[in-house]
Amino acid sequence: MKIVFCTAHGAFSQDSYFRDLLPRLKARGHAVELAAIRAGARRTPRKVRVLLRLLGWGNVLQGALASFLYARAGINGLLRDTGVTWRGFPSVNGAEFRTHIREMGADLVINNQSEFFKAETLALPRHGVLNIHLGDLPDYRSYLPTYWAMMDGRTSFGVSAHFMVETIDAGDLAGKRLIDGTGLAMLDIMAALNREAVDLVLEVVDRLAEGQRPGEPMPQRPYRPLPTLDEAAEFHRRGLKVGRMTWRSRTP
Repeated sequence: MKIVFCTAHGAFSQDSYFRDLLPRLKARGHAVELAAIRAGARRTPRKVRVLLRLLGWGNVLQGALASFLYARAGINGLLRDTGVTWRGFPSVNGAEFRTHIREMGADLVINNQSEFFKAETLALPRHGVLNIHLGDLPDYRSYLPTYWAMMDGRTSFGVSAHFMVETIDAGDLAGKRLIDGTGLAMLDIMAALNREAVDLVLEVVDRLAEGQRPGEPMPQRPYRPLPTLDEAAEFHRRGLKVGRMTWRSRTP
């Protein structure tokens, strides 16, 4: 199959995920390409304020600087080591990306935290667009599912794969993996889920390659919005741990 992975421009947090996954897909005979989406790296002022309150200045600045450097140099090492081609696009919903997907005859697009897809883009790949969501769907439809799961007192955390529709986190559920996050900090849980996502993607791709379309209708649950500043502060008042983002961090 011809597979295109979409991720945010400068998403250094996806490096180990791609280093593990891409060679394994190529070994299965699939043609793989990376698409860096510049729109996916944008954050609204409100989102930045919430992330600063929740993650702290150190983590946010470390992540921003690492993303800046990765977009300009770090990704070259990933491409060299995996032998995968890379292209940048302003948006998945722009004419440039749509033309590329149409002309290459993409069988599947896999979204890793780039941006929301509109119906015209979703209809282009033969098997649609698979979204990798670092949360246990359908319970945690959210931009920050790990945050909400920790606030709910959960010790089990999930990564889910679902076929995208225009409604956020609502398409057919293709599979998911769960981990025990007891005692772990939020960023460490997210990193562990990223590692679990590798086998989840391989499982779904294998079934598609065999002519099966995994998936069952997603039960609808309320969407959990971005936390307010007070809710972000409450995370710390409860003694929950964020963890630390480092230069080699593998968290989203």
